[in-house]
Amino acid sequence: MKKILFLLSIFSCFSFFGQDIKPIPQKIETYKQNDGEFISFQLFTEIENSEELEKLSTLATDATVLKLDNNQLQKLISEKPKAIEVSFFYQQQEVKVQLLKTNVFTEDFKAFDEKKNLINYDLGAYYQGAIANNPNSLVGFSFFNNEVMGVTSSLDLGNIVLGKIKGSNHFITYADNNLTKENPFECGIDEIQENQNSEKAYEDSLEARSTNTTNCVRVYYEIAYAPYTNNNSDTTQTLNWLTAIHNNIATLYSNDNIQTALSEVMIWTNQDPYQFGYSGNLSYFSTTRTGFNGDLAHLVNYPTTTSVAYLNSLCTQNRFAYSGIDQYYEDVPTYSWTIMAMTHEMGHALGSPHTHACSWNGNNTAIDGCGPNSGNGEGCDAALPTNGGTIMSYCHLVPGVGVNFLNGFGSQPATRIQNTVDSKSCLGSNCSTSSCIASVYDATFSNMTQNSVTVNIVDSYSTQWEYRVYPINSTSNNWINTTTQSVNLTQLQSNSYYVFEIKNVCNNGGSFNTSTRRIFLTDGDYCNGDAFTDTGGINGSYSNDEYLVKTFYPPAGKTYTMTFSQFDLELDYDFMTIYDGDSTDDPIFTNANLISGNNIGGPFVSTHPSGAITVKFVSDAGVTQGGWNASFSCNNLSTTNYASNLFNIYPNPTSAKVQISAEENINEVNVYDTTGRLVKSLKSIESKEAQLDLSKLSSGVYFIKVSSLTSNGTKQIIKN
Repeated sequence: MKKILFLLSIFSCFSFFGQDIKPIPQKIETYKQNDGEFISFQLFTEIENSEELEKLSTLATDATVLKLDNNQLQKLISEKPKAIEVSFFYQQQEVKVQLLKTNVFTEDFKAFDEKKNLINYDLGAYYQGAIANNPNSLVGFSFFNNEVMGVTSSLDLGNIVLGKIKGSNHFITYADNNLTKENPFECGIDEIQENQNSEKAYEDSLEARSTNTTNCVRVYYEIAYAPYTNNNSDTTQTLNWLTAIHNNIATLYSNDNIQTALSEVMIWTNQDPYQFGYSGNLSYFSTTRTGFNGDLAHLVNYPTTTSVAYLNSLCTQNRFAYSGIDQYYEDVPTYSWTIMAMTHEMGHALGSPHTHACSWNGNNTAIDGCGPNSGNGEGCDAALPTNGGTIMSYCHLVPGVGVNFLNGFGSQPATRIQNTVDSKSCLGSNCSTSSCIASVYDATFSNMTQNSVTVNIVDSYSTQWEYRVYPINSTSNNWINTTTQSVNLTQLQSNSYYVFEIKNVCNNGGSFNTSTRRIFLTDGDYCNGDAFTDTGGINGSYSNDEYLVKTFYPPAGKTYTMTFSQFDLELDYDFMTIYDGDSTDDPIFTNANLISGNNIGGPFVSTHPSGAITVKFVSDAGVTQGGWNASFSCNNLSTTNYASNLFNIYPNPTSAKVQISAEENINEVNVYDTTGRLVKSLKSIESKEAQLDLSKLSSGVYFIKVSSLTSNGTKQIIKN
């Protein structure tokens, strides 16, 4: 059987003779012509006639089970040779691949969790290449401790996936067109409003370029909580999986002369906020994740849902994509499904429509007919491809056709993406730097009064920005330069909405052409009748793409009760969450999490020691509804202790230090004054005892809030 595969490879090689070799196989051929040496590693042996194989064959009819030689793998990872030769078994055939080491990262690559804690991650060994003696093939493999992941593609074999079997130390190879389940990936690009008016028909050359794009697209990935838990709630395993997937994505782009690099990863290690449909998740992601180190932000979630991206969105405020993926079909790793979905959505962001769209051939016809033939109404009829479809097609949904990674994007979509990438002025000319980074992560507001506010620019990369501020229903062209991350705004109107826009100033002196937009509401006299309405006021409505976080602080010694008399948001797309306290870290009121439609509860009575209530509101880019109207009542703040049985503080009153003792480990202690302002904090205590020094505080009444893993409580203390 090994001889059969060898003959197939020779036949493929001769049948390809005289044609242009794609970039990655060409690198292998050039390396061999220059007498380059491939270091051989014998990583796998085949396991035949096992119960494991019998079970897996019901999921992938051509499954082959492999045993990994960890000593060989550790040698490979330790040495990371420039060029390697690795064999694996598929259907009793030995498939030999020749690979060159590659770097798919920027120089400043880093990973962190949702709290911005850096993750200490050792990169794996990443390789790209081809089947030995077959330049009409494409391979991407990644190697880690106890883990190998990759896909090998050729016209003869299709896409051969190699990966670790779920819950086993063994590995599997199979062709993805032999899975007994259909690839569930679908794309919703034509369903979201932002893409309705996007230009899809261009006068591109029909032939792809033979040289790399001048510009490079730097990718930021955000991994939702579910993929993290599917990787055993382990950040290293999650990063191994993601960086291996990206290596194969980069392989596909590089084989069509499109430069990409992985610049940053964020992993949700606790529950994420992406609990909506595909368009809602993309909208929430694009509204809240405005700053990142990269040119395109890509949210990855589980399970498989419709995936989506904003078309041709580089260097705009819509530079976002969303992929809902499956990591396994029962115990079988489905890497190629994930690779296709993510590469496809990224391709939309980089300018390519579907191949079945009426946008091609210079006459607004389709490249293939896989869209209509898969039951999708979008697009034009055309012939089905005979050797599999391309990345931007729906051919994976047509029985007997499928998508072969060897085909890449195809000539016209590749040209479209190449031209789009090189037309974007915000992109850098290499994969290590960018001419301009939109790195403003957020803008937060503090020291709010009826007439002033301090704006805090959250940005870990830049040192210079431009901002402007104006009332919600007006505009301004007065951009102001600043080199400080704290901006004081004065002479504002009370209980009024304003827009604050901030954008990065580029290294060349220009500015990024899109901005981070935040709205804020100045304080009002809510105890004496001022209402809390949406940005349209009593008789208007809120707008699209709004993001508001507002904390309502009562006067000293008072507590707020909030009551809604009107509430109407676009169901399942616009959301409000109401918190019992002075931040979004405080508990959410009952039935007040992600409120949508017109079903509002309440009244909402603050039990926080400050008497404060915090509201977060997010609207998507589509339909709006009537909005809301809420009023406040003010009551005297109780001097009784909250949850007094949880902990003790002594001495009370005190002139300096107090001792805190609790029944379980204390995580955090916060001290508030009678206006609700946080004046002192202790974090990461992890002990049943804590000491707090109040000697520098003015004399008066304070509230000490103690938080543990399972509960929190507040007590009043008097400082002499």
